[in-house]
Amino acid sequence: MTVELPRFGSCSYRESDVLTFPWGLPGFAALRRFIPIAFDGDACIWLQSLDDVAVALPTVGAAGDDAVLPSYALDSLELHEPSDWTTLSVIADGKRCEEAPIVVNLRTRRARQIVAAGA
Repeated sequence: MTVELPRFGSCSYRESDVLTFPWGLPGFAALRRFIPIAFDGDACIWLQSLDDVAVALPTVGAAGDDAVLPSYALDSLELHEPSDWTTLSVIADGKRCEEAPIVVNLRTRRARQIVAAGA
């Protein structure tokens, strides 16, 4: 499939590339489908919304990708082994928001942002 994106221009993707956020994201509850866009030599991975093409979130691989996840994240995303997932940190104001990582199930392509208590 191909989509025209205001930030990136014409972008082709496969349905298997789509990350689904069944619970939405804080501040973007209605946006559920995103594609990751990465450019060679750039550590940034953009999460581009397919529901609202004006929305693209800059992320990077989370530091300490071996994070201990809360049980609700493990259960809701059906994560069994650390190799089942990866984590991303949203970049805001030039800094990683590591207290609220995005966890992606690499098998199912379902994702969820995990907001730490008090964050």
